[in-house]
Amino acid sequence: MKKLSLVYIAVLFTFVFIFSGCTQQQEPTRLIGTDGLVISFGPGAPPPDMYKDDPFDISVLAENKGSADIATGNAAVFIKGVLFEGYDGLQDENPKAEGYYKKSNSLELLGAYKVEEQDKIIAGDLENFDWIRIKYLVPLTYGKDSTTFVAQSCYLYNTEADADICLASRNALLDTTGGAQCEVSGEKDTDNNAAPVQVTRLVEYPKGDGFRAELDIQNVGGGKIYNSDLGTDCLDYERKDNGIVYIDHILLGNTPIETCNWRLDDSGRKYIQLRDGLGRLSCRYDMTGKISGKVEGKISIKLSYGYTKSIYTNMDIKSII
Repeated sequence: MKKLSLVYIAVLFTFVFIFSGCTQQQEPTRLIGTDGLVISFGPGAPPPDMYKDDPFDISVLAENKGSADIATGNAAVFIKGVLFEGYDGLQDENPKAEGYYKKSNSLELLGAYKVEEQDKIIAGDLENFDWIRIKYLVPLTYGKDSTTFVAQSCYLYNTEADADICLASRNALLDTTGGAQCEVSGEKDTDNNAAPVQVTRLVEYPKGDGFRAELDIQNVGGGKIYNSDLGTDCLDYERKDNGIVYIDHILLGNTPIETCNWRLDDSGRKYIQLRDGLGRLSCRYDMTGKISGKVEGKISIKLSYGYTKSIYTNMDIKSII
């Protein structure tokens, strides 16, 4: 009986070891891309053409193809370009004006990621936003009509990026005899997670016993950036809320870099406003007495923002006579 127990324990530990090894192989790595929440109309919803008295559906599929997670209620889809009195069956969470029909995500939409060991991408979560059994009530002109449905997504998202830089004391910069472990001055390779806003360029300049870093933050997703303080109500935001990207942090290792040319909002949050989809941030960091020689370091950046994008589809309405 004792021998049997020992065999059982050995088998159990073997199973745990194998299972743990498999689990370790599933560790996610950063997914590269420029997508966030991507929306599309469902097949035949709405249909390309229909008879006037027939009910139809509108279905919008929203898939998180970026790396960031979207919390419940932090994404919404609007149906636009239609009038309340023109349709029967369209429902809205909180009607504000004619032509806007809104629904928010009822689930957390986890982001996509990559399993490097298997060269496999694990897709992000998705959710359907449905308006069902809608009827077209507008009288037809010459026995037919055509309408355009616009679906617009509004969601809150974030970007994480990092770059390896070279840290050098003033004496190390003046010493030209030894081989450099790293290059102090110049453009650095920057890695971003999959997101529609990215740090597309980071240049390091030596400055005394410190450095200056110049970062380009760019809209690369094909949509529009808006102030995340608006939540998911992004249809008619003011010009002052256009292109607002908040700087959650810029770290050198675990140490915050606080000397940058960002702005502060009324609550003290740091932000930059992109113009024509591009913004440039300049930061300085003093390392006096902190290092000698040259060492490698890592800058980490986290950005947050609201993002919106629209899609279109047409539907023809025909008379049954």
